[in-house]
Amino acid sequence: MPIHVVDEPLAAVAKAIQLARPEDTILVTGSLYLVGDARAHWFPPLQLLAEIEGMGA
Repeated sequence: MPIHVVDEPLAAVAKAIQLARPEDTILVTGSLYLVGDARAHWFPPLQLLAEIEGMGA
């Protein structure tokens, strides 16, 4: 398996998505800050807030 090093978290997520096949799983590990940055790629914070506000929370 080839190894790729990418310094920027969001660029690393983009690289992982580019290399992944549809059936692959992408796992992000590290600090909560790193995982939060990566999570924002799939779940933008403003979108999450809008959904929560729409639920009457």
